[in-house]
Amino acid sequence: MVETGKTAGKHGHHPDKGPWTTLIGFGPSFKKGACIEAAPIIDTAPTYAKILGLDLPDADGHALLGILK
Repeated sequence: MVETGKTAGKHGHHPDKGPWTTLIGFGPSFKKGACIEAAPIIDTAPTYAKILGLDLPDADGHALLGILK
């Protein structure tokens, strides 16, 4: 198990790299060919919320604007 601050993760990631995930997006909300080398998993929910036109003011992460139009 890997301690990562507030939470501990033990599934779906490489322990030496921390709680990172893969996000592949396509469609009208995404910039074609955009790539972010790495981002924490806590940024996925704010990114999805932004695409849906929702706001998550209390989220720990932030929307990955570099991949969004």
